[in-house]
Amino acid sequence: VIRGEHNAIQAWREKANAIYNPRSLCLAIPNSSQVLTNAMTGALAERQPRAEGVIAYVCRGQSCQTPLTRLEEFEKLLNE
Repeated sequence: VIRGEHNAIQAWREKANAIYNPRSLCLAIPNSSQVLTNAMTGALAERQPRAEGVIAYVCRGQSCQTPLTRLEEFEKLLNE
């Protein structure tokens, strides 16, 4: 789950989608999407945006990594 301003999350989304993995799902949710944000429930609702910048919540199976705020760290984790 990637949260942030619409333009800022695009590079993160592109990095996530550049790696083929048929069992992965990338949700890039802009901060401005109040309808979607209000409709989220459960664990997805807990993935809140930051006041500034982008934050990525990377989960595998039932566990999530520490949220990432640097694109380089995000890309490194995706390539593991």
